[in-house]
Amino acid sequence: MMWYTHAVFGALFALLIQLVGTKLGVLSFNELYVGIAAFGALLPDVDHPKSYISMKLPFSNVVSSIILEHTKHRGVTHTIEAGVIISIITGIIISYFFGLSLGMSVIFLFVGYTSHLFADSLTVSGVRWSKFSNFKLSWKIKTGTLSEGLILVPTVFSTVVLYFYLSNPKVKTDIMGLFLAALLLTYVLVGRKAGKLFRNQTIVAKKTKRRRKH
Repeated sequence: MMWYTHAVFGALFALLIQLVGTKLGVLSFNELYVGIAAFGALLPDVDHPKSYISMKLPFSNVVSSIILEHTKHRGVTHTIEAGVIISIITGIIISYFFGLSLGMSVIFLFVGYTSHLFADSLTVSGVRWSKFSNFKLSWKIKTGTLSEGLILVPTVFSTVVLYFYLSNPKVKTDIMGLFLAALLLTYVLVGRKAGKLFRNQTIVAKKTKRRRKH
């Protein structure tokens, strides 16, 4: 999956956790933790020097190069075990510099991390969720193509709806307004990205057609 799809999945998972938490009375909505989960959803790809997070964070490209010397992309960092360790380390850093709860930071980083594994499990390459198991989950989505776009758009829409629902109690009385606003914002946020994924799909289809002719 592309980095932005992973970020949206991270945000959606965090919102679902907060929705359940608010209903049970054990959590109150905090948009900061949505952002932390979206960030956490990018962390597994630190194993690739050309990933979005490796190119944006200081020294991440160095870390990814070291990791690739000992493993492959979607290897050790794409496991639950790595998710626990990396979430704790990153949570300590975030809580120290931003004054947020250590426990909640670690939890939502791990939520985002897990969402990444889930999203990659939807792709044809799939993911082994544990270093101690050969079981791999995979599906039919091809990264960077229309099939990813068909997952991205409804995921963004669901994320926007949940965010409005949790952050503004008044929208609960205007379901149609919420639906239309979410639809418009979804188009604004990912319209261009979805178009690019559609064009990529067309290019892939043309290349496949040429190979068949030869």
